[in-house]
Amino acid sequence: MRTSHATTRPRGFTLVELMVTMFILGSLLLIVPPNLYRFGARSRLENSASTVVAVLAGAREQAIQDGHTVKVEFGVYEDTDGELHHGHRIIFTNLPAERSKLLSEDGDDEDRDRPDQLEWLETSWHNLSGGVVYAGVSERYGQWNKISQDRPYIITFTPDGGVEKGFAVRVESEDLEDVKKENRTLTIKVNPLTAEASTSDGLGEMAETREENEFQK
Repeated sequence: MRTSHATTRPRGFTLVELMVTMFILGSLLLIVPPNLYRFGARSRLENSASTVVAVLAGAREQAIQDGHTVKVEFGVYEDTDGELHHGHRIIFTNLPAERSKLLSEDGDDEDRDRPDQLEWLETSWHNLSGGVVYAGVSERYGQWNKISQDRPYIITFTPDGGVEKGFAVRVESEDLEDVKKENRTLTIKVNPLTAEASTSDGLGEMAETREENEFQK
């Protein structure tokens, strides 16, 4: 006796299944772009804070090597197109170290080409990443001042590797307006004793009290 085998045809998607799938995909498209944008904004914020820390460390090292004070200026400046930017720049001298009295092997004065007169030079402004601004600067617990075009903030590193005074500066992302302020802000602190800079999340503060061995120059 001959047995017949029923053939199974592949089942297609129903209209309801297709509509559900399209709805899910549409919802994902609405959710993913804002999250990607927030990720990018957070990345720019962290990069800006890292850059500030690197600039401070570099200024301190330059002061030690040059044997002269080096300054870092935080400010808001206007470019040639009239747009305002938040940025920082280095202020240093053209006369590194003290004029040496040592002679080279051939008897020539190695310092003969060094300038005799001290002059202060400024680097070009280095902007913070897009959407990131300086939210304020502080030298004491709970006291914050705004950095503006008319009110820049300048800090000085000394040749012995110290810093004129401890301070904190906040960077904030304007692209994360729908996020709590403490979640869109990073605080960079410079220790008054070690002159080293570090970054912390949120609205960091200077120490409320100081130890007896802490002092300001």
